[in-house]
Amino acid sequence: MKAYTLKGKRNNPDVRFTINDLIPIQSKKQFNFIQRCFLVNNDEYYATDALDNAEYESLYRAPANQGCDFFKIKNTGLIVIPGYAIFPTLINEDQLV
Repeated sequence: MKAYTLKGKRNNPDVRFTINDLIPIQSKKQFNFIQRCFLVNNDEYYATDALDNAEYESLYRAPANQGCDFFKIKNTGLIVIPGYAIFPTLINEDQLV
């Protein structure tokens, strides 16, 4: 399993995690592609790794993750959107549920 890194900016430490550290957040709100793009925030963290295609497919194939756009990185408050990279967002979990 590949380890990924969100590189911290300013005084934020780097965050290392694997796909197994991503916790799905089932949101009652629906966001279209354009809205999700505007939620990406690279001010505090930015993705340094491309998401492995096999891991991407297995992430979204899991029954608990189907229909899920947002994931929380375990032991952090960071909400991310996995795509060709793992994108940090502007929102918190309370804004999604």
